Amino acid sequence: MTLIGVLQTIPPLAFGAFAGVLIDRVPKRAAMITIDLVRATLLVLIPLLYALDLLSLPWLYVLVFVGSLFAMAFGPALNASVPLLVKRNQLVRANAIMQSSMTIGQLLGPAISGILIAVIGAQNVLYVNAAAFVLSALCKLPIHIPHSRSSGKRFSARQALRDLKEGFRFVFIQERFLLLLMVSASL
Repeated sequence: MTLIGVLQTIPPLAFGAFAGVLIDRVPKRAAMITIDLVRATLLVLIPLLYALDLLSLPWLYVLVFVGSLFAMAFGPALNASVPLLVKRNQLVRANAIMQSSMTIGQLLGPAISGILIAVIGAQNVLYVNAAAFVLSALCKLPIHIPHSRSSGKRFSARQALRDLKEGFRFVFIQERFLLLLMVSASL
């Protein structure tokens, strides 16, 4: 269980900043739908491989790690979408609603999961969770998210590194208060 926790923690720490740079260059709606569908597929694979007696610990570790890679990219895509969907004077309200719903999910999610595991079994909870990701993807289909200025730019490693460097400079040099907030949140 500790290794699974570590495998879920490594991608955001190691690749989070790069994921943000990459997500800036792709259409947000398509990215979020893809991420939802990949996460649903990975979740379904766990009980499916288990039922076929093909699930080993190394495979579970791979599925968890890949799932965490995609999960970590969803946050930047969602956060980058909000300013594209609402007017500037609605940003505070929209961010408050997002934060509140995320907090409610973090509080209620484990409790609901525990109850469902007791009632329908762990493997079936994974199917329910996968279905929730599919439903989430379907709910995003009718949404039109305008493209950002950086969306659709041709990907070049040089420009990505420049953007990454600019982001680090912004957090570590220009806006040190953000760095303090990040450290506080991490602790």
